[in-house]
Parts: sequence; C-alpha cells; structure tokens
Amino acid sequence: MPEIFDNLTEHLGPNLRRTLDGSTSVDACVGYFNFRGWNEIAEAVGTLPFKPGAKPAMRLLIGMSSGEHGSLRAALSEGEFTRNTNAEADFLRQRTLEALREQLSFRVP
Repeated sequence: MPEIFDNLTEHLGPNLRRTLDGSTSVDACVGYFNFRGWNEIAEAVGTLPFKPGAKPAMRLLIGMSSGEHGSLRAALSEGEFTRNTNAEADFLRQRTLEALREQLSFRVP
C-alpha cells in the first residue's frame, strides 16, 4: 500500500523499516538522496526477495538534485530552452550519476 512520509514531522528511517517488513519490493520517490541515509534501511532492503529477470527489489526515483548541472536547470526555468532535448536529459542524468558516484567514492556513507 502506498504511503507518503514527510520527514519534517516523522523520522523516515523507522517508518521505512516498518513499511518494508513483509514487503516484496519497494518503489520510492524522493526529493533528495544521500547515501549516508542508506544505512537506515539497507538491512531491510537486503531481505527483500530477489528474482532474476523480475522487477528489482527496490527502485528509487530521485526527483530533485542540485549540483553542477544547476546552471542548466536555471536556463531551463528561465525559458532559454523551449523544451528538453534527449541530449540535455542525458546530460542531466550523467551529472546526477556522477554526483552519486562521488558520494560513494569520497564520503563516508
């Protein structure tokens, strides 16, 4: 059953662990993601069943991210581009992946 957690009024980690107990998979949409918080749910996600060829045990959609691609986002919001092209979308995706890789490489999760 879908649930929405607002971390301004609730502690996200305990609520996610409770929700994952007995689940078979999880689809999450977050506004921001940092690997430091992964420790909160890693064990619970690790117990989800894995079936080769089936939907992954966890899918994570990251909705907002700030970083090196901020200038492109600003240009898009100011109307310099009339629509996103595939190349622009790929650029944003690559920059976000690089930022996540950097978190794993240089920061303590």
